[in-house]
Amino acid sequence: MSICEICKAKLKDPRSKRHINSKKHQSALKKLGMSFAIPERAKPIRTVHVPPKLSTSVEQRLDLLEGQIKYIMDKLKVLDSKLVDFKPSTSDSMSNYSIKNEVKQLISPGESLSIDEIRNSRKLRNVDWRSLEKILIEMVDEEIFDVSEGRSKYKLDRNIGRLIRR
Repeated sequence: MSICEICKAKLKDPRSKRHINSKKHQSALKKLGMSFAIPERAKPIRTVHVPPKLSTSVEQRLDLLEGQIKYIMDKLKVLDSKLVDFKPSTSDSMSNYSIKNEVKQLISPGESLSIDEIRNSRKLRNVDWRSLEKILIEMVDEEIFDVSEGRSKYKLDRNIGRLIRR
């Protein structure tokens, strides 16, 4: 057992919270002119949610939303450029190779056709426009066709309206 130096009490542990908070110890502290606050039990603190300024939070949210929309649109552009027509093949659908052959048969070397005439040909009428557009652009890249502007309802790359066979 040890003795508390302030109140002269015999205790196992004079530094225990129970002893320090006892009336005997506190009165001895007052006599010595020392003040020691008894720690109170911690009360749960109520947190009150204060909403941020409405105008700034709305503006920040709109800015964030605009950034997200731009990101999604960029990703869609990338995916759209990579996608090929993934429709299930049926007896009516044509492969890219057969579509290229049909387009080559439509236009003899040295002749030209508008994109509308190609689109409205009997054999290519049922082909999806996006698929046909990608195939025609591939054929231009393969240097099978030369391009020119022309009057056409459908356009390739927004300005090509006529294809000229090499």
